[in-house]
Amino acid sequence: MMWGAFGAAMMIVALGCKKKKTAIDYAPDYSNGTDTTGSNGGSGNSGTSDTTGKAVVGLSQTYNPKSGLVRIHYPSELVANRDSDNLTFLEPMRSASVDVKSLVTITTNGDPISQDPGEYARVLQGARAKALTGYRLISTTPGHCYKDQQGVETRWEFDEGGTKMQGRACAFVHHKHGYSFMYAFKPGNVGDESKLHKVVDATELTD
Repeated sequence: MMWGAFGAAMMIVALGCKKKKTAIDYAPDYSNGTDTTGSNGGSGNSGTSDTTGKAVVGLSQTYNPKSGLVRIHYPSELVANRDSDNLTFLEPMRSASVDVKSLVTITTNGDPISQDPGEYARVLQGARAKALTGYRLISTTPGHCYKDQQGVETRWEFDEGGTKMQGRACAFVHHKHGYSFMYAFKPGNVGDESKLHKVVDATELTD
């Protein structure tokens, strides 16, 4: 995993927003998650299915984290790695059409530190500010940042291995569970941002 420093920071953020801290298995491991291809879990080219049964165009892979709170749809040029039951990284292959330093993280908290979306997002933002190098907050905007879920969208800049990156996250609470869907990309790379946002937007809540 090339996002070692940033990955460690996201793990700190994920743990810091739970009421009850749990042990983390740092090794990527698919044994506690399900990675399937095609709409019926086998190899195929029909794509995956969202909650309405329509194909998620261009997102041929599906990953189900052990938390059971989300189902992630993503293109074959990204690779899913589980760093805990609550945190999943999606990283580009070296041959991917998006920059290799781009990243998507899907974080869930079964017992979040606050049931208030604004407070939950504030704690997440504070943890990122302490954990990331060169962190600079750009904006914090309350609203429907993921489908119809009321939450808070946060945008920021940070340094990753000497490269200036921009992050965007949507934090919200659904059925008393906390969620943070985030992606990072090089500023100004609209194409990469659009592709990463598509993965976040296609993620299903399964609680």
